Amino acid sequence: MEAEKVLSRVDVEILRAYADNRMSVRRAADETHYDRKTVMYHLNRVHLTTGLDPKDFWDLHGLMNLIGVEGRCGANS
Repeated sequence: MEAEKVLSRVDVEILRAYADNRMSVRRAADETHYDRKTVMYHLNRVHLTTGLDPKDFWDLHGLMNLIGVEGRCGANS
């Protein structure tokens, strides 16, 4: 499965912000300028689409590898 083809641009944007902000929905919402409920909707959509739960550290790690993190360590490191 190639995650970039299955997930929307917004899904990927939110996943990256969520990972960059240490799995904080509030901080990901602030960074992306989406409402927290929208962030939660997209995280749940990713879970339903891929079977990987981004709220689980190891699943998020796998998702980031699938979409390609391009050597990013996190904006807030």
